[in-house]
Amino acid sequence: MKTTKTGPTIEQLRVDLAKVTREREAYKKAKQENDDRFMRERDDARDELVRMTAERDELRAIVEGRKVAPTAAEMVALQRVGGSCTVSAFYGDGSCRVLVSTREGMALMLREAEYVASRGWSVAWRAFDAKGCPCAWPKVTP
Repeated sequence: MKTTKTGPTIEQLRVDLAKVTREREAYKKAKQENDDRFMRERDDARDELVRMTAERDELRAIVEGRKVAPTAAEMVALQRVGGSCTVSAFYGDGSCRVLVSTREGMALMLREAEYVASRGWSVAWRAFDAKGCPCAWPKVTP
């Protein structure tokens, strides 16, 4: 470092300033890259949370069943792929009866569900695929 009796020379101060400026620019660039990476990771995590929340809600709906009987179009679509459905009728005394569409038929299931609902008790309709596994109700357009 070139110095005079009173301190560094102007040339040395310019060199030092240029060095500090380069270091500052390198730091700002690295910080921006790190911030960009963090934002991408945060956005990816947020997207994954939204996807997983939707998946959880869909699975919960399958397991819990629904209160509304399937439409004729939903039943046709379900049967077209070899599926079936059940209605679980929960009675006021704590007992439960499960009716299966392939065994009892829809007419009996609808009557039973209406009877149970008319007394303030609950029902749960569930769809099953061709293998007998719980599945989502088919999406049909009215």
